[in-house]
Amino acid sequence: MLILKPYLCLIKVSFILCSSLLQHYSKNGKKYQPDESFGNLRYKCQKYGVYTIEGCKRKDGTEMKLGESVVVDNVKHQCLGLGSSVFYKETTCGVMGQPECDKIPLPKGFEEAMKKNGGKTETQGKTSVDGVDLPKGWSLVDGGKKQITGTNASVVTHILMFNPTQMRVKRDGFKGPGVGSVIGAKHFKLLVVGGGAGGLGAASKFARKLPNGSVGIIEPRVDHYYQPGFTLVGGGLMTLDANKRKQEDLIPRGATWIQDKVELFNPTQNTVKTKGGEEITYDFMVIAMGVQLRYDMIKGAKEALETPGVCSNYSPFYVEKHYKEAMNFKGGNAVYTFPNTPIKCAGAPQKACYITDSILRQRGVRDKAHMIYATSLKRLFGIESYLKSLEKVAREKGIDVRTRRNLIEVDSNNRMATFELLDEDAKPTGGIEKIEYSLLHIGPPCSTPKALRTSEFVDKNGFMDVDVGSLQSKNFSNVFGVGDCMNTPNAKTAAAVSSHLKTIERNLWQVMQGKTPCMQYDGYASCPLVVSTNRVILAEFNSQGAMETTPFDQSKPTYWAYLMKRYFMPALYWNGLIKGYWNGPATIRNCSRLVKSK
Repeated sequence: MLILKPYLCLIKVSFILCSSLLQHYSKNGKKYQPDESFGNLRYKCQKYGVYTIEGCKRKDGTEMKLGESVVVDNVKHQCLGLGSSVFYKETTCGVMGQPECDKIPLPKGFEEAMKKNGGKTETQGKTSVDGVDLPKGWSLVDGGKKQITGTNASVVTHILMFNPTQMRVKRDGFKGPGVGSVIGAKHFKLLVVGGGAGGLGAASKFARKLPNGSVGIIEPRVDHYYQPGFTLVGGGLMTLDANKRKQEDLIPRGATWIQDKVELFNPTQNTVKTKGGEEITYDFMVIAMGVQLRYDMIKGAKEALETPGVCSNYSPFYVEKHYKEAMNFKGGNAVYTFPNTPIKCAGAPQKACYITDSILRQRGVRDKAHMIYATSLKRLFGIESYLKSLEKVAREKGIDVRTRRNLIEVDSNNRMATFELLDEDAKPTGGIEKIEYSLLHIGPPCSTPKALRTSEFVDKNGFMDVDVGSLQSKNFSNVFGVGDCMNTPNAKTAAAVSSHLKTIERNLWQVMQGKTPCMQYDGYASCPLVVSTNRVILAEFNSQGAMETTPFDQSKPTYWAYLMKRYFMPALYWNGLIKGYWNGPATIRNCSRLVKSK
């Protein structure tokens, strides 16, 4: 009996280190250099010691790309890839009663291969063919012998599937819906470091552009907070839970979440090392690590936050305490500080001060409070368009504004805050001022996380050094920045992230295509300055001045702006920004200018 047995393409692994030196791959005594194909199974040695699946090879030695389907001598060859799975099938067609070649269906299981169920592929087949064990990661998803009508011959067809995710270890405790997976991944087309607003937004945008499994997100935290809402939580106007979601529910479809933190960047080798010991390689990277709250830079501050009277709206651990302190305040100095470093949401200490004023007035104890706003800056707010309005607010509320003061020590035993006095260049003069407090709200100094500030990516101040227009790293062209961790001159706000994402979506995509980035970030940022429990100054600006979106005067405190802050902006964040759909209000702004001009 004649048996026509098709050639089976067996590709053993997807991503494996080529050598300990990460420079070449050795096989059967021969070294293969990066970009060199080898073997009859279509491996390819890539840079930094990784070799990848490139496709299949027919029995006659002709190479096939993933996604290619050809007919040669009445045999249809199908080499298909779906995400991290590879299928190969050869089927006799158009002869001896066999189906027409254009009627041959896709390999069984192709469409289902990447459906996940708790991190496992639903299509699980046999791991041997005709008694021969298949390499690890491969399974037989279909196979059979079909008699050819009118002859003694039969056709044997084997359809194999390669799924490297079977070889990876899912982290304990992951109970997500399977939209994104938590695995010990090794290589990504795009690696996103940080799962905050910028990281999730960037990952969402590129997960829609790139093949499934091409985007990885490194983020250690299980809870994701809408941090612009902390001002309202600290004022009793929202709950903390209303500003919290589970990180696993926010990972974009098709992206991979590595629940870990980066401890070391090695950009010359396109690798990062995590706290868990994994080395992950990438082709392109977005750094969106945000900033770290550095209470440790103020002597005694961390200990003081655990004592009565001391709070901070910047941390989810202390933000609810601020409202409790305001509600229990009986009299004395209520002190609000602004640090002598870059800080996320520079308006937050002012907002906390103004909201507390409103709360104390509602409680009837405002006359017993001496409210002090101590800032390291030379004036209340950096943008001229909003300075006069804020000075008026502070004056009407009786806020004692003290400039060029930097909090350096908190003595919680004696309830004493110590400030160093600064000169016009924000340098210490040697003088100090001590202020006794009943309530102390700390605006913490901020820096980038240690892994970033000790890397080759940063400037002398420890922030990621990027081109302020393209947001591309000045030293590594395959790396871009997003959010607070960069040294761009914009205010560090969630609103700025929207324009960052718009910029890198265009520029990073161009770099991926081998082109030069051309889009320029416009410097946009926004700070909805809450000046009472129901009024907001909707400040929008760049380093040059105001960039207001509406046709109204946004420098005046209004109720409609408060409603936007309280209801519209949280919804825009959860449903637009972190999903990569919201690119900022530039289009709306352009339309409103037409209204203003009439």
